[in-house]
Amino acid sequence: MKKFILISILILSSSFAKDKLLVLYPEADLSNTARLNVSDVNAIHILFADGFEYYSKMNVIVPSDKTVCYSSECAISLASDYDAQMVVTSKIRVLGTKIIFTGMIQNMDGSDQFTTRITALNVEDMENASMRLAKSLFNRDSIDDVADIDNIIVDEEYESERRKSIYRIGGTIGYIIPFGGENYYYYDTNVRKWNQTPLFFGYTQNWESKTNTTVILDANLAAEKFAIDLTYNHFKNRSDNSPFYGYGIGWHVGFQSSNPQLDQYSDTYDFDTEFRHGPALLLQAGYIFMRTYDFNVMLRAKYHFQISTLEGNLDNGISFGVSITNKFTRTNRPDRPSSRNRTEYKFPLLEILLNNL
Repeated sequence: MKKFILISILILSSSFAKDKLLVLYPEADLSNTARLNVSDVNAIHILFADGFEYYSKMNVIVPSDKTVCYSSECAISLASDYDAQMVVTSKIRVLGTKIIFTGMIQNMDGSDQFTTRITALNVEDMENASMRLAKSLFNRDSIDDVADIDNIIVDEEYESERRKSIYRIGGTIGYIIPFGGENYYYYDTNVRKWNQTPLFFGYTQNWESKTNTTVILDANLAAEKFAIDLTYNHFKNRSDNSPFYGYGIGWHVGFQSSNPQLDQYSDTYDFDTEFRHGPALLLQAGYIFMRTYDFNVMLRAKYHFQISTLEGNLDNGISFGVSITNKFTRTNRPDRPSSRNRTEYKFPLLEILLNNL
């Protein structure tokens, strides 16, 4: 009976045992001891581990020998030694007056790696920065997304200047696969035909913000159809090549042909044409290449559902396109004197045209 009770206790205790998270000592640059010294790194390490205890509710393990290890292979080996399900490595660098704290978390088998960093203005600010970085790593969210009242840093306590977005302009080419709608019918030698894959060309403008989102404006022209689309998109990561997805609204205009007029040879010589237009609901998914460069390539698939002003089938379908965009930077021409009263244009396409006049 005692043996049965002991086994039951062991089973219950193991079922309620917390998973282990190993937090290793940071790899620190101590070349500038006036900005960062060993005592500071020790305090940061303790605060960093406290952050994981606060946000993760896991059994946080901090090696007493202050093991320094930043490579993935070394971290996996130590996680196995400590029987930890997750392991965290980090490094601290001093750049001018700023302290950059970078961390990486991964599972004990090396899967589900996530890396992020935070920048502090001084050592005193590293208390909240350490908590913020711990929350970001454990939740695998960006530093901006995990901000709260407990981990706000000094430079965020003041109202910042207007955050400028990076915007690019370019063109798009692709084709539409329509599922239905009168906009895709046309007459050819008195025969009403269905345009199965209309080719389209377009102008594209892309505003990318610091919140890992982007707004894309498209003006596309296809056979007997014109569309203006505005979509709000989220990137999946912050690397050079990133998938994204979004939604938006547009205004689509097409021509609906009806009542063909026949001549004496039964050939169409005229027909009635009406504007078929209305708002369109949009869903979009895509992939951007060379995101951190001035020159970008985007592959996109976009579904549209147009609510038309005329009777008939609802215009809907999916388009596949390739967009090439380039970062827009204004250059001051030396042959034009600067003036305080000079008008600044907010539409880059218009500005390009005016600058070349």
